[in-house]
Amino acid sequence: GLAGYGGGCAGSGRPPGTVNLRHMPGGRTVPEGSPLSGSAERQADDIRTYAQAGLDELMLSLPARSPEELLDKMGSFITDVVPRTR
Repeated sequence: GLAGYGGGCAGSGRPPGTVNLRHMPGGRTVPEGSPLSGSAERQADDIRTYAQAGLDELMLSLPARSPEELLDKMGSFITDVVPRTR
């Protein structure tokens, strides 16, 4: 995991780089228990867990069939999930 990455960097005398995660849900149905799925609180818990592990940046791609659907999903994520991550 990230601890091994940090230890490997330290052992070689190099500072660790930025840790990024790109999450692209696999379509309309997401298997139960998948990261960043389920309730807003569950998604926020996943994000906090990633942050505690050393995540610097999360890139989230949301599946949508139209620009309107994408905007709706983005709005829900911003209003329902993001405030719970703090």
